[in-house]
Amino acid sequence: MDHDSSQLIKIFSDENLNPRISLFNMTTYKDGDTFLDHTHQGAVELMSVISGFLYLQVNNQYVKVKKNECLIIFPGIVHNLILKKNEKCKAACLVFSPGNLNGLSKDAKSGDFSFLSEVKANTHSYTKILANNQVSDVLQRIYENHTGERFSNDLQKLYFYELYIHLSEELNEKLKKNMHSTNSYLAKSLDYINNNYTNQISVEDVAKNTGLSLRHLSRLFMSEFSMSIHEYITFLRIEKSKTLLKHESCSIASISADLGFSSSQHFATTFKKHENVSPRTFRKDM
Repeated sequence: MDHDSSQLIKIFSDENLNPRISLFNMTTYKDGDTFLDHTHQGAVELMSVISGFLYLQVNNQYVKVKKNECLIIFPGIVHNLILKKNEKCKAACLVFSPGNLNGLSKDAKSGDFSFLSEVKANTHSYTKILANNQVSDVLQRIYENHTGERFSNDLQKLYFYELYIHLSEELNEKLKKNMHSTNSYLAKSLDYINNNYTNQISVEDVAKNTGLSLRHLSRLFMSEFSMSIHEYITFLRIEKSKTLLKHESCSIASISADLGFSSSQHFATTFKKHENVSPRTFRKDM
C-alpha cells in the first residue's frame, strides 16, 4: 500500500496525538481467570489471540476470539472476559488512549488512519479483524519498548502509527466485503436470540425472524463469531445456568426447563460437555 507521507508527517507531528498505554500484557489466561464487567473511558482495548481462544462479553453479546484474530473494543463499552474450565489462551492485551482526536483530518476517514476515525466516531461497540503478521509484529515491538529498560517516546509513537496503518488496512478490507450491510442482519439475529434463548427456539426460528435463509445466516454467523447459531444459543444457556446454579432455591430441573432444554438429562449432558463437570458438582464446588 502506498501510504501518504504528508498525512503521516502531519499526524505524527500533532502533539495532541500522543498515544498513552494504560495496560499492556502478554500472558496465558487459564481456567478460572475472569475479568468482570468494566469499561475503558477514552481508551481502546485490543485483544490479540496468539494461541487457543477465549470468549468476551461485549455489550451483552458473546464474542469468540480465536488464534490470529484481534478484537477491538471501543472506548466506554462494557465488557468482560470469560475463560471456561480446562481452557487456556495466550493473548496480547493492549489498552491505550490515542490522544485527543478532535483535530483529526477528515482525510483520515477512508485512508491510512481510518482506525482513528472509527475511534473518534465511537459508533460501534467492537469489531473483530485478522491479526496478521504485521499487526502481531508491531504489537511485539510496542510491548518490548514499553517494558524494556530503554523506553523511547518517539519510537513508541512511530510504532503506534504503524499499528494504526495496519489496523486501518484490515478495517478497510472488511468494509470492502460489505460487512456493514450484513451486520444489520447479525444484529437482528442476536437481538432475537438474546430475547428468546430461554425458550425452545431453533436455528430455523432465528433465520425466519432475521429475514435470511438459514444457509446464508449460518455462514454470516460463523464468519463473524466463529461459532454456529446453535453453539451460540447453547453458550448463552450454559452461562445463564451457571448464574442460576448459585441460588440453592433453583432446582436443576427448574433451571433446565426455564432455559429451554428438552429435559434435565439433556441439560446435564450439555453442561458437562461445556464445563467438564456436572451441574451438581459445579454447584457443590462454588
